[in-house]
Amino acid sequence: MEQGKTPNERNPQDELGFYVAANDRELVRQITELFGRRGFVGVADGYGRMRYLVDGRDGPVTASSRILGTADEAMRRKTEHDERLLPYESAAITAVLDESRIQPSLKGYRFLRFILSLAYRDDSLLRPITKTLYPAVAERFHNKTDHIERDVRYAIRTSGFKPAGVSSSTAICLLHDRIQVLAEAMYQRDRAAQRGNAPPS
Repeated sequence: MEQGKTPNERNPQDELGFYVAANDRELVRQITELFGRRGFVGVADGYGRMRYLVDGRDGPVTASSRILGTADEAMRRKTEHDERLLPYESAAITAVLDESRIQPSLKGYRFLRFILSLAYRDDSLLRPITKTLYPAVAERFHNKTDHIERDVRYAIRTSGFKPAGVSSSTAICLLHDRIQVLAEAMYQRDRAAQRGNAPPS
């Protein structure tokens, strides 16, 4: 808990909640309890994307209303998240590309940097990359899509990217995830520094 704040003043987005279920009955009980609070449960998948399970037991009208409300809230949170981390975009991308030892002298580096910048602002473009990001880069750099894909693949293959041997699309998704984590860490570091330098109230 942040110092100087009462439990009622805490930001729920800053908190983690863990629910342990040892069997199917306990799992159903926990989900039902969570449903009782808001009518849906959000779960992050392996890529950090939120998936929502909506309680449809009260009928399709109520379920539809919950879906629309959840979608609106998710979009609002995403916008706030994007705006909060936007100042860290360039530094985070540079740091992750340097960490992966992707050579700046390669054409693929420049293409990859633009891809990661687009994905940083809209991660829906990561699905599927070949039909979203590569064409966007080709248009921006007045090049052919297959040339973009080839140069990006070469830049990744000749780098120190780990794990080695993954596809270009997988590598881009992993780079994107690392960038998001680093940008969040940069934001939290600056936020902590601001709190530490703030005059006492």
